[in-house]
Amino acid sequence: MNTSTANNTNGGIKGSLTIHVVDAQTSAENGRKFTKYKVSVNYNGQEWDIWRRYKEFHTLNDKLRRVRSDLKLPGRRLLGDSFEPDFVLKRQRGLNDYVQQISTNPQIVNL
Repeated sequence: MNTSTANNTNGGIKGSLTIHVVDAQTSAENGRKFTKYKVSVNYNGQEWDIWRRYKEFHTLNDKLRRVRSDLKLPGRRLLGDSFEPDFVLKRQRGLNDYVQQISTNPQIVNL
């Protein structure tokens, strides 16, 4: 697991920040399947987890690309089963790489 840490002392975030996508779960609600991803955050020794769906990462990416156009969010699956375990794991790893790009970039962290 990548353990990149942003140490920011100017502007917004002050101190140590690490973010990792550590798990994925596929669920169904109202007859519709979706996958949610567990995001673990550590900020100055305080830890918490949040669950987010891919579409929430996509929305975040749309907003952040106005500031930083080189961010690489893993793409959507156009063909095949997007709930297939190998695809979900590959996307989880891609999302982890994505949050590393965000959490280690002072230009983004200090927005």
